Amino acid sequence: MRQPLLATALLLSALSVHADSPGKEGAAVEGTMTNEKLRQDTMTGVRQQVSTLGCTHIDSVQPYVVAMPQGEPGSRVWRERWVVTCGSKRHPVDIRFNESGLNAADYSVTAVR
Repeated sequence: MRQPLLATALLLSALSVHADSPGKEGAAVEGTMTNEKLRQDTMTGVRQQVSTLGCTHIDSVQPYVVAMPQGEPGSRVWRERWVVTCGSKRHPVDIRFNESGLNAADYSVTAVR
């Protein structure tokens, strides 16, 4: 589950702040720190988690950064909450990302129950 990461500075500039927006599951920043490849790979774990909640078709996913990267480059850790919409239901999923070198990251996905 190691994937290349884009430069954090570029990703941060692409995020917009929505700390007080309703329905954001308590997140501080709308968006994601992942690049497209890491996002696609992470969706495998997200699909598995929401399937345990009865979701058979994902309509949309809205990511939020809930903890900005901390640590030294190559070993930073950050957390995101992705809100998955399946029909009329919304399923929040927590994801912890860990850089494992300068161009790779591991992740773990947990459905919020």
